[in-house]
Amino acid sequence: MESSPPTEDKKIMISPIQLLVNAVLVAYQRGAYTMQEAGIISQAVDHFTVKTNQAKLPDIKEESETEEKPIMLSQ
Repeated sequence: MESSPPTEDKKIMISPIQLLVNAVLVAYQRGAYTMQEAGIISQAVDHFTVKTNQAKLPDIKEESETEEKPIMLSQ
């Protein structure tokens, strides 16, 4: 019986601001905010991503981009 080599726990460090931006975007995609709340949150996200560069907006695909479309076969 062979033993596998020990695995190293690789930890990814993420800033607290980046974590908050990611969580806010996930909640927004799930419809967790009213329009007014979304506007205020958008201003905060812009502050940390655009103005101060303390966080980056993650690449998020819209649902319509990720859904598989049926293939139509001609007869």
